[in-house]
Amino acid sequence: MNTGIDVVAAFNPIGDIRPVYVRIEDENHVLKTCKIENVTNKKTEKYSGINAVLFSCSVQYDSQTKEIRLRFYCDSHKWVLVI
Repeated sequence: MNTGIDVVAAFNPIGDIRPVYVRIEDENHVLKTCKIENVTNKKTEKYSGINAVLFSCSVQYDSQTKEIRLRFYCDSHKWVLVI
């Protein structure tokens, strides 16, 4: 399942993208902004025929480090949390 998500990303001079912050909704429907501590893996893929980049990231969430996966759709510029 994929859920749309807010992401702040940085680009370098040659156009490579890196997520920096992500906003996650908790079980009480409160949005929390989390800093992405580390991108552990980045993979370019075709997801259902659509160009995308899959990121595996470590984030600080409620005083714990959690692993999440984010997919960026290149053509539509949308981010999703991969569950």
